[in-house]
Amino acid sequence: MEKRIVKVSTEVGFSTEHEMKPHSQAKVALYESYLEKYLAIISAAKFFTKINIFDVFCGAGVYKNGKVGSPVVAHQAILKTKQFLLTNLKKDILPVSLSVNDGNPDSIEQVKEVLTQMNTKDPCCELSFFNLEAEAMFEIILKKLPLQDNGVRNLILIDPTGYKEIYRGDIYNLLQYRNSEIILFLPISFMYRFKDAVQKDYENPSYVHLRRFINEFFPEDHPVRKNLSMDVFQFMDYLTEQLTFDNVFFTSSFFLESEAHNYYALFFITPSILGLERIIDTKWKIDSKTGSGFRFNTTSCQMTLLPDFMYDQKIQTLQKSLLKYISDNPECNNIDLYKFTLNLGFRPPHTVEILKKLQKEDKLEVWDVNKAKVSKNAFYLNYECFKAKTIKVTYKLL
Repeated sequence: MEKRIVKVSTEVGFSTEHEMKPHSQAKVALYESYLEKYLAIISAAKFFTKINIFDVFCGAGVYKNGKVGSPVVAHQAILKTKQFLLTNLKKDILPVSLSVNDGNPDSIEQVKEVLTQMNTKDPCCELSFFNLEAEAMFEIILKKLPLQDNGVRNLILIDPTGYKEIYRGDIYNLLQYRNSEIILFLPISFMYRFKDAVQKDYENPSYVHLRRFINEFFPEDHPVRKNLSMDVFQFMDYLTEQLTFDNVFFTSSFFLESEAHNYYALFFITPSILGLERIIDTKWKIDSKTGSGFRFNTTSCQMTLLPDFMYDQKIQTLQKSLLKYISDNPECNNIDLYKFTLNLGFRPPHTVEILKKLQKEDKLEVWDVNKAKVSKNAFYLNYECFKAKTIKVTYKLL
């Protein structure tokens, strides 16, 4: 180990501390969308037996403005998936446990009251409640993971108010048994804004935690540590890359821009390329223009999609990358291109769209393993071929 949608009544004690901000609403919506997909896929597969959801920083659950947080959204997603499976597939959801934790005793008591009421009315999962600091909660989860059989899967939501309780070793240790996925939420703008100062000003005590975070995640010769010029998106991309732990895991990110033009980011970390595909599908479902994030519209006071023209720009960027990749790899096959597509943050249908266009323009040929030219629109970019290591076709630019 490394070291370290159901309507919810607000009559049951709501948080009087804060109203839920728009970027948090968008974050929770993304989490709910992904969770519904995750629960349905895992439950439909024959070889899985149980799903555990851990919410390490759960917050209050229901807020003063009636919005709901991650623990309530998780229960809603479990119930919705259960009803969907029973109605459409005539099968029940797998056994699900929902473990919620918060260091604030008032918050966890409120969450306990709300979730217990919900689960009494519509039983759909096993509930557990903890009032612990993050380090202690991570220890509890880490003790469970190596004891689980191969059919158990875990989803761990880590949504702190900052980053002082986030350690590289904890993230790696939670993933090392390859039976868990992590969703990590971080205030990227703040980290980006002070990334250079923390490397120079050792007298300021407010920089201690960010300096430790940066030094843990980025090697000494990395551009982030060398104070090289970059924008906030480049910084987010660098952190996404570091969260693969030298490509041991797959990682994807999604930004949320607040009304003050501050950026937050969700990082999805998974040991499985199928998990990566689920994540990317969800991102593009939420943001159909770029699959990368939301911006806050000060006129409508809502999280809005990026402009339409950006989709064309994204696809053009993908096409350039594909052309270079196929050109540089003469034996490029469907398995290669499937993985390449996902690592760039695109869905296989995006690549298929481009390959069809190139074929139509007589700029691409597709050959089968017997060196015979195959019919149009046969690209085999899917997880089934990847998992079975089945090379169906190779691609050649003309």
